[in-house]
Amino acid sequence: MTRLSNTAALILLGLLGSPPAGAADAQVPKLNLTATCRANDGNDFSIKIDTQRCLKSEDEARATLAADWTKYKAADRNLCTQTARLGGAESYVQLLTCLELQRDVAIARSQPTQRGDAAAPVLKDRPAGLRR
Repeated sequence: MTRLSNTAALILLGLLGSPPAGAADAQVPKLNLTATCRANDGNDFSIKIDTQRCLKSEDEARATLAADWTKYKAADRNLCTQTARLGGAESYVQLLTCLELQRDVAIARSQPTQRGDAAAPVLKDRPAGLRR
C-alpha cells in the first residue's frame, strides 16, 4: 500500500467508527500487567512479588485464553474482562479464572441435583462497579 492509500484507509476507518459488534470480542483483550507484576520497593508489608514468575503465569493464562476465547459466551467474556480490569491491577489469570467459573456455574445449573430438581440459583447480580 502506498502512503496515500494508508492515509485514506485510516480516514475511512475513522469515518466508519469502531469495528462491527463481535469483531473485537473474537480476540483476547489487551491487559496492562504493569501494576499486577510490579516488584514492591520493600518498604511496605505487602506480599513480595516475583516479577518474572508473575509475568510467566500471566503469559500462560493469556495463551490458554487465546486458544479457548471463542468457546466462552460473549456475555461471560464481557463480564469477566470488566472484572479482570477492576482495581487497576489487570490480570489474565483473573480473567481466565472468572471465565472458568462462569462456565462451571452454567454446567452446574443445567444438571439436576440429587433430589431431582434444578440446581439452586446462583446470584445473577453484577458486583458493584461493573458496567452493564
